[in-house]
Amino acid sequence: MAALAGYFVAGVLTIVALLIVWRSVLAYFKFRGVRVVTCPETAKSAAVEVDAQHAALKGVIGKLNLQLKSCSRWPEPGFRSWL
Repeated sequence: MAALAGYFVAGVLTIVALLIVWRSVLAYFKFRGVRVVTCPETAKSAAVEVDAQHAALKGVIGKLNLQLKSCSRWPEPGFRSWL
């Protein structure tokens, strides 16, 4: 009987782990890629890329917090402001 309870617990833990992985994978595929949005600062179109890895990890715990990985309106790497 104790062995049966051990298998039951192992089965439940496996199902929970698979559901967590599934939710993470869905969030990753939902938020990957480049999107065209309206920039809140300039009200013009901008191409942005959401950090899909971050969204997938945070989506698992239920606190979805989107962060941008890149934006076409951001200065180029190496850009220096001389003001």
